[in-house]
Amino acid sequence: MIKILHRHTRELLLNYPYDSFVGQDLRGFKLKFADLSGHDLTESIMEEMNLDETEFSHARLIRAKMACCSLKEAIFDSTDLTETKLDNCKFSMTAFVRAILTRADFSGSDFEGVTNFTYAIAIGTKFRNIKKIGSPIFENTDCSSADFTGTDLTVIPEGDILDTKFDGAILDLLSKEYLEKVLRKELK
Repeated sequence: MIKILHRHTRELLLNYPYDSFVGQDLRGFKLKFADLSGHDLTESIMEEMNLDETEFSHARLIRAKMACCSLKEAIFDSTDLTETKLDNCKFSMTAFVRAILTRADFSGSDFEGVTNFTYAIAIGTKFRNIKKIGSPIFENTDCSSADFTGTDLTVIPEGDILDTKFDGAILDLLSKEYLEKVLRKELK
């Protein structure tokens, strides 16, 4: 059994009846506000869940299925989300600082408000057809070979994409021209 605490109050939120989250279907559990930091949730299923304000820092979510989730104010700092399905999710005030997002899929998601990807590794990550972009911060992020097809990056302030790598990224023409202009400015 695993005791899951409330992220803010540190009170018991629920007793998870199994010894591991790996490969488990967690959709029947209420995990909003849960502190899941440091846990191994590899290949777990959490699709269509409300995971607002859930703490995932230092967790392993490799190949987890999290499509269509609400992840507002969730924290994924230093979390391994390699090949995780995060398509059609809602993000706002969500933190992915120093997260590993290699080949993760954020396609069709909403990024309202600030979503922080500072120092994240997003190599080969899919950011296709993002519906809403508020103010994502990609500062010092590696977006090499990431796919931004159908996503307008021109709405991102120049200061929020400084020192970001876009080598080999797939970009729409306007986004490509915008990034080339910003990166040229940065080199001067």
